[in-house]
Amino acid sequence: MEQKKQKPVQRTEQSVRAAQRRQQIRAENARLRRLREKQKRQAKRRTVKRINKGLLKRLIIMVGVVAAVILSMVIFFRVQHIEIRGAHYYSEAEILQACGVATGDNLLTLSRGRISGSIMAPLKYIDSVKVTRQLPDTLIISVVEGEPKYAVQDSRGDHYLISAQAKVIEQIPPLELGEYTLVDGLKIRTPEIGAELQIQTAAGEESKAKGQLSALKTLLTAIEEAELGRAIASVQIPSSYNLSLWYEDRFLVELGNTNRLDYKLEYLKEVVNRQEAYVTGTVDLTLRDGDKAILLRDE
Repeated sequence: MEQKKQKPVQRTEQSVRAAQRRQQIRAENARLRRLREKQKRQAKRRTVKRINKGLLKRLIIMVGVVAAVILSMVIFFRVQHIEIRGAHYYSEAEILQACGVATGDNLLTLSRGRISGSIMAPLKYIDSVKVTRQLPDTLIISVVEGEPKYAVQDSRGDHYLISAQAKVIEQIPPLELGEYTLVDGLKIRTPEIGAELQIQTAAGEESKAKGQLSALKTLLTAIEEAELGRAIASVQIPSSYNLSLWYEDRFLVELGNTNRLDYKLEYLKEVVNRQEAYVTGTVDLTLRDGDKAILLRDE
């Protein structure tokens, strides 16, 4: 059976125009994409240039500021005056010599910690040092001197003077103990002159020793603030919560822990002032029964 031959499809003028139009659209789209990419590249280059210019400007300003600071430190802020405050036991000359600062040193680069250590190491009676700068040319050194009123005995039987902040001042002979308040109830390691007191403790009891040392400093500081130093014959610190002291040779004073020590010591002065000079006994200031002291007189 003969198949009919299909006639070739002839493209109409309309379809040709449509094809041409699509080609034009594709070409225009490609051109627009290239144009946008070019604009993006140009915008990116302009942004980078602006950033680089801004960064360079900031860097120049920062370099200028740093250079000005360095120049001012080199030329200005030199030590011209050193003021010593709070010194009584030591002379200003002794403290100036120990501090290691000279006229002309740069005020801003001085190490306050180094100055404090340089003073406290050789000058044993100084408990603390505060160093401040007063621009443009003054250094102020304020010291707190600890008068040695307290004595401790180490594990070898030797006696040492300590300040209220438990700083070891010097070794003393037993014959001089009567001049000082004796600190008892502590096992003291052989101390280092100028260093803080160290309490001997067994393994695992480090926190107890730390508590005892903290209680010691708190109690001695409270005694100083209450101005009772010369009236206290001895203090006992077997633990941080069982403090006691002897007021002269008349009253054993039980203090308990370190809570409200200022109140307890002021109360102690009031209790003592109310008694006849011959009265002796025990004063309970643990405040276990409220805020009142309990006085048990000796028969």
